[in-house]
Amino acid sequence: GLTDSIRTVELYVEGIQTTAGVSLPISIELIVGDRIIATDLVTVVVVSNTLVIGIDGTGSEAWLSREVNGVRYNERTTPDGTRWNSHVRNLVEDSWPFAMTIYRPGPVQFYAPPSDTSGAVFRAVRNEARNMIVDAGGGTTIAIVGWSRGAMIASGVANDLLTLAPGDLPRTVVFVGMYDPVDMSDGINDAWARVHRDVKAVTIVGPADEDSTRPRLPRYNVDYSTFTRMALGENTDRGFQWRVTHQGTVDIIRHTYNASHGAIGGTPGYNEDNEDPPAGAYNYVEDRRDSIQSDKDIRDGMRRAGLEFVPERAEAWYGFPAVRPPSQYWE
Repeated sequence: GLTDSIRTVELYVEGIQTTAGVSLPISIELIVGDRIIATDLVTVVVVSNTLVIGIDGTGSEAWLSREVNGVRYNERTTPDGTRWNSHVRNLVEDSWPFAMTIYRPGPVQFYAPPSDTSGAVFRAVRNEARNMIVDAGGGTTIAIVGWSRGAMIASGVANDLLTLAPGDLPRTVVFVGMYDPVDMSDGINDAWARVHRDVKAVTIVGPADEDSTRPRLPRYNVDYSTFTRMALGENTDRGFQWRVTHQGTVDIIRHTYNASHGAIGGTPGYNEDNEDPPAGAYNYVEDRRDSIQSDKDIRDGMRRAGLEFVPERAEAWYGFPAVRPPSQYWE
């Protein structure tokens, strides 16, 4: 477009995928005839102003990288990308490049401090999210999901990001999704059980409640009776005095299933305490079905919160075997 009379043209750069806050160089040369007349260099950062955060459960990093006979059964390559036996990790992967993303495995140990690392995971995610908000210039739309103890940490991150200090850039947490939240360590702040009043929508999936007509442990799918399960909601008439609630007026959408803790997190059939008949009454087919439905519930909640890029996945996409995996994979 440059001519003898037109000495200025405007050029535009379109960002087609995020660079997660990393500046990329773009060089410019003005060539007249065969001579370089002028050069310039700009750096560009492509950021989506939507941020999806996922925090997995305790021991998830070691679990997802575990090898059996030299094969990573919980991390596998499929025609449409890498798939994990983790709903949280798959959901974060499905959100890129439409959003900035943060994925963190959960705490390393099951036990209380000094080995507990819930606080360390919380601080790492909180700090990275705050840095991304600054990179984006504020006004960031945020969705946070988590499984097990990671779901409680996710609520804590939401609360922290919405507690603004002077000079903080504006942001909105439109969704918190919790896959079977569990509070069973001193590393979980009690305040995390009260979702911040400015969170726009909350969806929680968890185990069947005490009113279930099905037999309870150890003869059916709901496992880990020692866990402090946080999914059911506060109801003092039934003794639920400590469950996840919302500080404001938003109604939490809750879905309950007679499903194992692992299934709700993305790994049905892997708990040795769930015994198959005749020793027990574990139903893998139902656990597998409820695992998929739990993930669909969270994805549906994200779309209703305005994150329409989150795909609805068909049953075959999850890649769960039709029959329970051999015990060598889950012992």
